Amino acid sequence: MNATSIQNPGEDKVLDNQGLAAVTFTLLWSDDRAEHEDQMHFVKFSVWREADLLPAAIGSRIPGMRAGDSAEAALSVGEVTGCWDVAREVAGSPAGFNRRYYPQGFLHGFQE
Repeated sequence: MNATSIQNPGEDKVLDNQGLAAVTFTLLWSDDRAEHEDQMHFVKFSVWREADLLPAAIGSRIPGMRAGDSAEAALSVGEVTGCWDVAREVAGSPAGFNRRYYPQGFLHGFQE
């Protein structure tokens, strides 16, 4: 997993632990069929609120980064998200999906 801090060109600011940053996370992984690359870009990544949710090798390095800096960490399977467990799978019909976004009652009729 890589994290790269991006700022406006020409700015040489140091990101502090209360700052916001444009950050791109890149996950490189492979299975028995292929090698994969997934990227997720955050325009306003909150260092104070979100860096501690990352693997320590990345999250602890984000404060102090400058534009273009990056951090990498080798992760074992399930280290960040946990391993997939069929016992935690839920099922439901599309009719139970409330298309309005309200946290309470967002999904109806799903059973564990």
